[in-house]
Amino acid sequence: MKELKPCPFCGGEAKHIVHVDQRCLRPSCAIECTTCGVITPGVIAQDDTLSFIYDASEAWNRREDNDR
Repeated sequence: MKELKPCPFCGGEAKHIVHVDQRCLRPSCAIECTTCGVITPGVIAQDDTLSFIYDASEAWNRREDNDR
């Protein structure tokens, strides 16, 4: 899995949360801070690849936070 930047709010470590989305019964990946608990919306898999995990990681890492 792609390395995650620290949390933009508290600087804590982030982790991938992979689960099955109950609305569509497909895999989903969200990113959660292990310190403050902020969590992103889940990115739902659109195919049989693991690209949804990469997409969730990219969304978390895509921000302008030059201080961290």
